[in-house]
Amino acid sequence: MTGVTGLFGSEEWRALRNAPQLVAMATAAAGHSGFFGTLSEGMSAASAFAAARRGNNELIKELFGAEEIRAAHSDIREMLGSVIEPSTFGTRLQDGAIAAARKALAALGRHQATADMEDYRKMPAWLVFNKL
Repeated sequence: MTGVTGLFGSEEWRALRNAPQLVAMATAAAGHSGFFGTLSEGMSAASAFAAARRGNNELIKELFGAEEIRAAHSDIREMLGSVIEPSTFGTRLQDGAIAAARKALAALGRHQATADMEDYRKMPAWLVFNKL
């Protein structure tokens, strides 16, 4: 592990990496905005994540690098792949997002607060409260 990644254990990093994407997915899935609204919310999340990669925040830049995004997608597919009953998909997604966000914030709490970490703390809340 290098850079900011090395400050965290592997499970902490997994939670930090997966939480923003899970929160974005759960937010989009929870809305009743129809196909085009959901598509718009997904595009907003993708745009926010792309902007994060271009920013100055090292923690967020590492979390949204191409390799980390692929790893998060793999983790999320694995988590949701165990859903057998389609009616429980939304609940499983929401529960996974909440759990990952709690683990991520707990990981940040165990480490010295830096500007990078403070920016991360704001990101999932921004995605939820501004509805992308």
